[in-house]
Amino acid sequence: MKKTIFISIFAILLASCDFLDVVPQDSATQVDMFSSVQDIEYSLNMIYGNIPSVYYGQSVPDWTLGNEVTTTYDNPPRYAPWKGIWYGYENANATNFALWTDVVNGYGSGLRLYNAIRLAWWFVNHCEAATDVDDLSEEDRNDFLGQAYFMIGYYHWVLMEHYGPVVIRDHEVTMSESTESMFRPRSSWDECSDFICEMFDKAAGLLPATRVGEKYGRPTSVTAKAYKSRALMYSASPFVNGNKAFANFLNYDGSDMINQTYDREKWKKAMDAAKDAIDLAEVNGYHLYEYSDPVNPPANDLERGRRNYYYMFLERSASKCEYLFSNDSYCNALQQQNGCRNWDATVINPVTEETREPIDNRGMQMLMSPTLFIIDQFLTDNGLPLWADPQTKEGFAANHLMSIAPGDSTVLYHRHRDPRFYASIGYDRGYFASNGQDNIVLKMRWRERHGFYRQASYNSCTGYCIQKWVSKSLTYNRASGSMSYLSFRLPFMRLAELYLDYAEADFEYDGQLSQEGLAYLNKVRHRCGLPNFEDAWSVAGGMPNGETMRKALHQENLAEFCFEGRAYDNLRRWNVMHNYTEADGMNVYGATAEEFYQITPVDEQAYVRVFSYPKSYWLAIPMLEINTNALIVQNPGY
Repeated sequence: MKKTIFISIFAILLASCDFLDVVPQDSATQVDMFSSVQDIEYSLNMIYGNIPSVYYGQSVPDWTLGNEVTTTYDNPPRYAPWKGIWYGYENANATNFALWTDVVNGYGSGLRLYNAIRLAWWFVNHCEAATDVDDLSEEDRNDFLGQAYFMIGYYHWVLMEHYGPVVIRDHEVTMSESTESMFRPRSSWDECSDFICEMFDKAAGLLPATRVGEKYGRPTSVTAKAYKSRALMYSASPFVNGNKAFANFLNYDGSDMINQTYDREKWKKAMDAAKDAIDLAEVNGYHLYEYSDPVNPPANDLERGRRNYYYMFLERSASKCEYLFSNDSYCNALQQQNGCRNWDATVINPVTEETREPIDNRGMQMLMSPTLFIIDQFLTDNGLPLWADPQTKEGFAANHLMSIAPGDSTVLYHRHRDPRFYASIGYDRGYFASNGQDNIVLKMRWRERHGFYRQASYNSCTGYCIQKWVSKSLTYNRASGSMSYLSFRLPFMRLAELYLDYAEADFEYDGQLSQEGLAYLNKVRHRCGLPNFEDAWSVAGGMPNGETMRKALHQENLAEFCFEGRAYDNLRRWNVMHNYTEADGMNVYGATAEEFYQITPVDEQAYVRVFSYPKSYWLAIPMLEINTNALIVQNPGY
């Protein structure tokens, strides 16, 4: 029964939970809800109902706004709310996403995180008061309270990621409270960060480090420490650490919303938090996933790395060793369908390879197309960026990698790349796995089988598609219009993030990478089949330093977490997202290789990108909230 309740609640993570508002205060009903362990667990499960899925572009912009993917021009902001931010439509009267309240523009999904926070505090108060429940052990009570404290910190953090400084809710707000207590101003970024770290610390002290059986998937002490690390990494980063662009972003009392003095020690705090989480994770058996196939072992280290990375996301067992927080939801079906190449959704005349029937939009739709921005981030098979590898840097700078070597079928740009590239990207004349096959040859040029043609919504607008979430077990039956999906978890937090965060904070703190930071970085590289960082850079002039090292570490992060929603947060915290707003791909209107392999801006028709700094880094606070609480200041630019 408990398992059924948990899974049913978690299966609707994307839905707004209207019942959060209707539990009456101080009523007999609430007492009844804490009269047994089963009732307490049911009450606890309700708290999870507003977790936004990072992978659902109509819920939050994380997966879609990091410039890793884009869609065609006839998928407008009404249906693709993240485009409202790209095109400057986001405003306080018609916000394209709803996390502060559930009032949303167009087809976005509304979530009510403050209601969820209130419910979590309600649970804490009643769970602590439930002292006469016969079957409630102290261990279970601590676990339940730890989960509630984690969700209080987590929901505040999600709000901070998308709105910046928020109104801290440090207790359950009741209808009997004074106006002064009920209506508060936004706290500064640092005050918000301190509060959520306090919540994560409190949760970590109560939660178990691992979970098995029916409770797998709920937060652990490792989860809480990992999110504390993520929050402190953001707080140390240049966007909110001494950023003068926020000099006039003041509360109504004249205090700074964003600190105006850079504090290097914040990197030390972030580094220590990452180390704390890593140590707890490793001592409790968490490790980077490694795929094993004794019958068909990999031919070399690069193939081993490709399999490790590819199957980590498709094998459910992988999530139990590396995922620190994840979800099961229907979004993994959307990931598979919308990132995949067309297969039996269009029909080609086998002779001319040109005449095609209209696209059947029930099939694999290829709605989300990878951009050249993310493809540039993947390293070479030597473990170096394209701009640093002696074998590619001149060609990359001069666009000579867009030529085809004699006897080859695709450009040099697609050859000798990072194993994560081949595990993540479908490219012209490359192999693609789906529909029961491992080696479908993609033909992505104009009017070809998988290329751009006619009904623009369901074509790749960059000449690429996404392999990362797609396995060969994904199939489509044109006659019935039905698809089969592989069920797997989508990661919100992985152990690899802690390793790379430690390395980044280590470098930023004193300008160099320590042996410990280097060792953590090399763990991630080894798993994906790349040589150690120092060995790779030895052929490119030695270990990088300064801005070159920073750029290299950022690129390691972007490649490792492609299509996981991390680019959106990382590009913003690094204070560089406004430099990467244009979406480029191949010339999808090119029918020949020479025409197709031209770096071309994505066709957005009449839409113009006006992403502005710092305005577009955060969402607008809904005017409804500001009208209700006059103490709330609006975000810059809105």
